[in-house]
Amino acid sequence: MQYNKGFNYIFDRNSWANLHTIVRINSQRTLKKTGEFQEETRYYITSLTDVKQIANAIRSHWGVENKVHWCLDMVYDEDSSSKRKGFSVQNFSLINKIVLNLFRKNKDNDNERFKNKVGINTKRKMALYDETYLIELLNLI
Repeated sequence: MQYNKGFNYIFDRNSWANLHTIVRINSQRTLKKTGEFQEETRYYITSLTDVKQIANAIRSHWGVENKVHWCLDMVYDEDSSSKRKGFSVQNFSLINKIVLNLFRKNKDNDNERFKNKVGINTKRKMALYDETYLIELLNLI
């Protein structure tokens, strides 16, 4: 991880009053399925100045991103989606995230319908077959 605290080169620096650090991270990974080696450079801007705090914030961000992506792929099989035309990928992804958040917002223990904690796929099927549950979810919006 490399970081920079000198910002004389930033256009309209006054608009970025809390900007303290620009971070560049070079990451490498090998895909398990194909063995393909990939390198990527990512940049972050932050108001943080401590290197450990910055690293933790970035890890936390990617932990959340990976958790959401994994869940969307398991529930909606997004990685295998054949949607490619126009904005359909972005639109369906947004709708899937909204629905996923509705299921998460509707706690199992607040609902007598579920005797035990159930997964998102079970909740999807319940919303399909039980109109009152579907309306209950939609009322969370």
